[in-house]
Amino acid sequence: MGIDLELAAIRAALAELPRFPRGLALSVNASPGTIASGRLAELIDGPSADQVVVEIAEREGNHELPTTLDRLLELRDLGTRIAVDNVGVAYASLRRMVQFLPDVVKMDRWLSMNVGSDAARRALVEALVHFSRQIGATLVAEGIETADELRVLVAAGVDQGQGEFLSPPGPLPLPAHGRCVAVKHSRMAATAMT
Repeated sequence: MGIDLELAAIRAALAELPRFPRGLALSVNASPGTIASGRLAELIDGPSADQVVVEIAEREGNHELPTTLDRLLELRDLGTRIAVDNVGVAYASLRRMVQFLPDVVKMDRWLSMNVGSDAARRALVEALVHFSRQIGATLVAEGIETADELRVLVAAGVDQGQGEFLSPPGPLPLPAHGRCVAVKHSRMAATAMT
């Protein structure tokens, strides 16, 4: 029932897509097994497919890798972008980045945490910045909780960020006072409630 449950959650999320303004994307998590099933492309196929980002979750191995790669190509043909989620917490995510060549690399919050005081984390972030640039992907830092973390990630060249420091999660639609703001001296953007 795992694939059926995952597809039910994705179907519910996609039902909210008409409330999203053009230019704003909806990200959904999907396991390689769900992608390989071919049923995900059926749900996404439509005029708003280009507003969907499929985040490949770390929950299972690549036992269906050739089929998963074929299905990812189908999703891309629909205009859907592909993201690799939780990069930095498992060996499999590095393998997936090379095999899937994602449009978005989502760096796990573990790498953002205390990045300003940890030279090893900072070096790995800089390596991910370089890798993302080389493959033409957007690098997103998850779990930004402090001004120092944001400062170090911006200086390293991370493209986008999310986390409590930037804005807590909230319901749709955004309140009238919600707006997107650019973070000074960077390409990183954040949603901020002011």
